[in-house]
Amino acid sequence: MNLLVIWALVRKDLSLAIRNRFFAVVLVLGLVVYAAVYLVMPPQADEEISFGIAGVLPQGLVESFEGEEGIVLEQFESASQLKKAIEEGSIAGGLELPDGFIGSVTSGLPASASVYYNSAAPEEYRGALQLTLEEIAYALAGKPLEIEVNTTVLGRDTLGSAVAPRDRLLPLFAVFIILTEMMSLASLLSEEIETGTIKALMVTPLNLRGLFLAKGLTGTGMAFGQVLIFMCVVGGFSSQPGLVLVVIFSGAVMAAGIGFLVAAVGKDLMSVMAWGVLALLVFSIPAFGVIFPGTISDWAKVIPSYYLVNTLNQAVNYNAGFGQMWADLLWITGFNLAFILAGMWTVKRRLG
Repeated sequence: MNLLVIWALVRKDLSLAIRNRFFAVVLVLGLVVYAAVYLVMPPQADEEISFGIAGVLPQGLVESFEGEEGIVLEQFESASQLKKAIEEGSIAGGLELPDGFIGSVTSGLPASASVYYNSAAPEEYRGALQLTLEEIAYALAGKPLEIEVNTTVLGRDTLGSAVAPRDRLLPLFAVFIILTEMMSLASLLSEEIETGTIKALMVTPLNLRGLFLAKGLTGTGMAFGQVLIFMCVVGGFSSQPGLVLVVIFSGAVMAAGIGFLVAAVGKDLMSVMAWGVLALLVFSIPAFGVIFPGTISDWAKVIPSYYLVNTLNQAVNYNAGFGQMWADLLWITGFNLAFILAGMWTVKRRLG
């Protein structure tokens, strides 16, 4: 394998990518816009708190708490439904009132209740839930009462300060940048296949493995460079920099593998754009589910980008390290190998 030839091909591809005004403008503009949107968004979290209640309460009591101090209450028929809503992220936490709770409270007898909250919810939500429980007891009995509270965290414990909206969007922006670069590589590769440039390269000392290595280095390098600049600008390496670096590099490799597949399927620039946009939309679905819990179902975990965004989100926003995210990293590695091998096979078949 002639490394000098591979390096010459990488430099040629980078030069062509830069000269392509459409993708050059789109990539640079996207990078600037994503960074600008992140920087202008408020750095503090200011969210309305949604809680749930499972248990029998007098008519109108739950409604009386609506809007009070930014707290929204939702009634659930059973504790299992309440827990499911908390785990999915639809609500931040909830109260389970056992049978006989009202009777014990109104009679002044000792009472107990269970408090649940999502592992991604900030620590102050526990106090807000307990305060809500005390206010419910006061509304029932007309006087303050001591209530035994059993607190349970649902999901992996990610207690800490509230995550600002812009920090929730940071992994989403990073994945968008990576996947957009995928279309640039696919367009470049498809054009060379159509014009016969790749077949002409085959008569040089460059073999097919060297060709794929050169194209893979180009695609991975461009995607990695773009997202690296973005993460540096927005401070994305302030938490777990080693893991973040590994994740964005793995994402760049994934983009290169998808780029091979799109290039093999597309017949010209327009079809490459169509397939590329479709791939971008599909791979963006898990990003919304991870950043905005409860918006999609667990089926989105079959899409490889789920593990990419989830790992980046946990590392950047919840200080998760390699020890907590090793399973997701294994999934990412497996998907990357599958994409690269499938992409090489499809491009090879198209070359005949």
